[in-house]
Amino acid sequence: MTPPARPASPLTGDELPRVRTPLPGPRAQALVEDLAASECPGLTARRQRRAEAAGAPHDPIVWQAARGAVVRDVDGNVYLDMTAGFGAALIGHSHPHVLQALGTQAASLLHALGDVYPSAPKIALQQRLAALAPWPARVILGLSGSDAVEAALKTARLHTGRPGVLAFVGGYHGLSYGPLAACGYQEAFRRPFADQLNPPAQIVPSPRVLHPAPRAAARCARASLDAVGRVLAAGRTGAVLI
Repeated sequence: MTPPARPASPLTGDELPRVRTPLPGPRAQALVEDLAASECPGLTARRQRRAEAAGAPHDPIVWQAARGAVVRDVDGNVYLDMTAGFGAALIGHSHPHVLQALGTQAASLLHALGDVYPSAPKIALQQRLAALAPWPARVILGLSGSDAVEAALKTARLHTGRPGVLAFVGGYHGLSYGPLAACGYQEAFRRPFADQLNPPAQIVPSPRVLHPAPRAAARCARASLDAVGRVLAAGRTGAVLI
């Protein structure tokens, strides 16, 4: 097992990008070896497939600290984070207002009992979220985008009475079982579980095409709309994911 890294100076968020080692660095490489021995093998295999497709290694850097838009890895390399944590850090990593709010709340109550005995902050949050919607809204809290898509699929099924889902090639909606049936990002994600997924889910070609020729783009759009029309005409579709 790789020993823990020595404590490093805290980030201020004003640091400039700086790469001091090959990427990933030696410490990150050792930690990735530990990762391969302990994490779900499907994730390790996914990196291997990406490496084979790209003809270059896909071992990740290993983060150590982040502040604002600055990230430092375990080898001391400093980066500008252009991902914003997949959207979870849109106002920056370790924003002082967020840290203060977390500390204040944690000192009094880390969690309540969800939908059994809620906390006052949960009720206030749901009221604020509902007020942001342009229509009368109700709120269900989730842990991920997959949770949101599953809630939408359930809502569509209850409202329309129809089980079908229409989605598009290239669309990624999550890998839990409801969204997975409509995941057009890669067929390989669905194939091993096809017999457990929603049979009426249909994935059709996307109207979006990266082609310089207007005629080719028009043909692609027409083919997509024709496919959409055929699916909707069957009368089983209760939800469309775009």
